[in-house]
Amino acid sequence: MQAPDPHCGCTSCHSLSATSPISYTDLPPPPSSLISSNRAPSDSEITHSRTAIYYLENHLKNTIATDKEPRDMEAQIVTAGLVRNAHKAILSPLRRFPPELLAEIFTAVVSGGVGPLHPEYEPYFPAIVLTRICSLWRKVALDSLHLWTKVGIDLIFKPEPLLSWLKQYMVWSKHAPLHLTVECWGLEEVPETRNGVLNIITPHAHRWEHVDFSPAEWDFQFELAPIRGHLDSLKSLRLSFSYSEPERRILDVYEHAPYLTTLILEGASSLELVKLPWRQIKACQCDEFTTALHAIQFAENLLSCHLYMDIFASIPPTQDVLAQVCNTNLKILEVARGTIHGDSLCLFFSSLTLPSLRILKIQPQAELVSSDFWLGFFSFFHRSCRLLTTLKLRGLPFPFAEFTQILELVPQLVSLDIGCDYIYERDNGEFDNEFMDHLNANYPGCLVPCLTSLSIHGQAVFDEASVVGMVASRRRISSSNMNAVALLQHLVLGCSGPLSTSGPLSSLREFVLEGLMLAYEPPWEV
Repeated sequence: MQAPDPHCGCTSCHSLSATSPISYTDLPPPPSSLISSNRAPSDSEITHSRTAIYYLENHLKNTIATDKEPRDMEAQIVTAGLVRNAHKAILSPLRRFPPELLAEIFTAVVSGGVGPLHPEYEPYFPAIVLTRICSLWRKVALDSLHLWTKVGIDLIFKPEPLLSWLKQYMVWSKHAPLHLTVECWGLEEVPETRNGVLNIITPHAHRWEHVDFSPAEWDFQFELAPIRGHLDSLKSLRLSFSYSEPERRILDVYEHAPYLTTLILEGASSLELVKLPWRQIKACQCDEFTTALHAIQFAENLLSCHLYMDIFASIPPTQDVLAQVCNTNLKILEVARGTIHGDSLCLFFSSLTLPSLRILKIQPQAELVSSDFWLGFFSFFHRSCRLLTTLKLRGLPFPFAEFTQILELVPQLVSLDIGCDYIYERDNGEFDNEFMDHLNANYPGCLVPCLTSLSIHGQAVFDEASVVGMVASRRRISSSNMNAVALLQHLVLGCSGPLSTSGPLSSLREFVLEGLMLAYEPPWEV
């Protein structure tokens, strides 16, 4: 810090000069109200601390430069250094940091993930750590109720200090809605922990907004009986049951939840035993064919259904659930992840009629697909996909003729994403350029005239002229007659071609300049 200049006209130098003492010992100590808190200093206190720092640093510099023995100066150096550091702490920018902005930073820190409450994790639990820095941070953290609403509990650990922290979270979250996760993975749960957790969380059932019980045995669910009729805030529910045979008892704990709209069901092979407010469910995620069919059938107002499976959960639908399932409101259906037996997938789609479907994504890796698969799949498209606007197909071995027939059934398709490793022509097993010809606006039976986004992934090799011809024809006819064919706006080529000596972008450059968004990616692998 520079010395104050008495001839300078600035306010800072004038204040420093006017208050400059002869010796640093004449400086009054930092106000105790500032030392013991993180409150922001006033203007006069800022000026005082700047003056003190200037003279203290000069004193330290002059003391160290003297010829006296260091031990004679040690006490003065230590004292002056401590006082100087206290004044610097008063000038810290964090004291003037707006609490509202600090709360937003705390939110970003905690949103990175919340782990289970147990002794090994407690020192690293972000929301708890924030209360141990200083009084200001603790106050801001405790005033930010949402920091204490996401609670993860693992029942395999000893009751203390887990239950103590859980009680504290219930107090600190006050009246705010709770995001509650109760899990017990791989090991035996501790009965004392389980009973203690139930006793603590049950009185707050009216605040449960998002609940995840995974995995939870059936007997745990029945112990939640006192919450029945008190789930006034519940919006989303995840239930993960073991795949063992459940008790033949009706589970009606969640039957009355007026705001429940989202369900995630895992391992619920006996879903008929679970009473849920199906008519108000808007979104559902399942891991079994039978569960998905059950949800689509009984949730008559369902808008989206996501079926995420792995090879262990890909259980084919049984014959007793293969009656036709119709849902006139479902708009989004996604089947993703895992290796699926082709006949299982065929039975699933053969059972469905979804006349309002807008988005269909199928991207598992299907194996052992028989000729009957196409009959069931084609009949599903005929019944359900007249209004389809988005189609994603990957991992299915499509014969080219059947694939083109499917596209003829989706006249309003806007976005198409296909994995053409699995689309082949009957004669030589190659997809190649015939598909581009069918998308060419000059083709007599031009497929999907409304298409604006096309993404192709796989190992097919396209002739660059076919790609350019398809894009050019659609753009030309679209410009002359907007009702004839849509303008292609997005093109992703994630395959082995087109290839040319000058690169794929050379011939398409003029279309890019006109607004075409083009991406060229490495081959996609299932």
